Amino acid sequence: MAKIPILNSDISEIFQGLSSMNTIYLLTNNEAKTIWIKNIDKSANSYFKLEDDSWLVRNEKYNIGDWLDSYNTGKYELVSKILNSVLGWRDEDRIYFCLSEVLSIESSWREFKLNWDKFIEIDDDCPIIINQSSNCEVIIFKPLGEISLLRKDSTENSSL
Repeated sequence: MAKIPILNSDISEIFQGLSSMNTIYLLTNNEAKTIWIKNIDKSANSYFKLEDDSWLVRNEKYNIGDWLDSYNTGKYELVSKILNSVLGWRDEDRIYFCLSEVLSIESSWREFKLNWDKFIEIDDDCPIIINQSSNCEVIIFKPLGEISLLRKDSTENSSL
């Protein structure tokens, strides 16, 4: 997989000071596009361009919490607790933080939970978090603060 250590990227300043910077990667545009097409959509280049028939638009969304108040008050651990309590993802699972068809970051689930606020600083317009190990769930951080969990139907044939 083609990836660039976040400390060698254009967005490294957002992650400055994290001891785990060497475990967070910016995917190349081509790799990000491959992940997007495989897991999200073949034609839309961002969440807001998804068609109504996309599983991310069509399927039921479960509001699992709010991130905006925690972000604004600096109480980042509250979101980490929400994510831990709702999802059965393992800390060592690798996740993709997908912002668009050509912009994705790879990290461990543990690093994302601990530093979700840094990821959101890049862009909070509906980033989609995909667990590489999971084939049926994604998380979306909505701009007004909602954290949505979506589950894929077993009948859908994408590789997510």
